[in-house]
Amino acid sequence: MQACTLHHDKSVYDDANKFDPDRWLTSDEEKLKIMYRSFWAFGSGQRGCIAEHFAWLEMKITLVEIYTRFKTAITDGFKDEEMVVDD
Repeated sequence: MQACTLHHDKSVYDDANKFDPDRWLTSDEEKLKIMYRSFWAFGSGQRGCIAEHFAWLEMKITLVEIYTRFKTAITDGFKDEEMVVDD
């Protein structure tokens, strides 16, 4: 299956044709499981992206550059318990 077809599945992603990174910020755990299971950006197996690890490294470097060049702060209204990382 093509990743493009998989990523535009309307039964998995609400408004699948819209670029909406916020869809991943849902608190619906079941919906997140389904979306993660359907996310196939780099492919897999023998025909998987040969540069997947390089792409992840570049994304991490980009985040480091952003946080070293710009000052960030937590906006008003966030509570300490909302900032706990649950991975």
